[in-house]
Amino acid sequence: MTDSGARDEGLDPEEERVVDKLARAVVARGLVAPAILFLESVRPMNFVASQAMVFFAPMVGLLFRRDEYDALARLLERRSSIEQILSRIESIDAERRDQTPKPGQDGSGASSAAGSNTPSG
Repeated sequence: MTDSGARDEGLDPEEERVVDKLARAVVARGLVAPAILFLESVRPMNFVASQAMVFFAPMVGLLFRRDEYDALARLLERRSSIEQILSRIESIDAERRDQTPKPGQDGSGASSAAGSNTPSG
């Protein structure tokens, strides 16, 4: 999947960059399920949540620069923003899962080589 998923939803380039950064941070930390649960639960109050971000600004400075944080607060003032963030988190998580080798599919061929040494009978 390309990065155009969020762009199709009407985000400006700065908002798209912030949503992508947030989504990648959530996926990298293994917080996909808690983030989805949280975002779904605050969806009806996303405008209030955007205003509460002022309180959390000092803590979020670890992840975002001030301009990115302001862009995220503006984004959350729009009703469609939660869906845009959820979509981006889910698409990045799906990309990560697609790139992670499955058990027994590490590409080394060890499992198939072991099977070829057994006599057929």
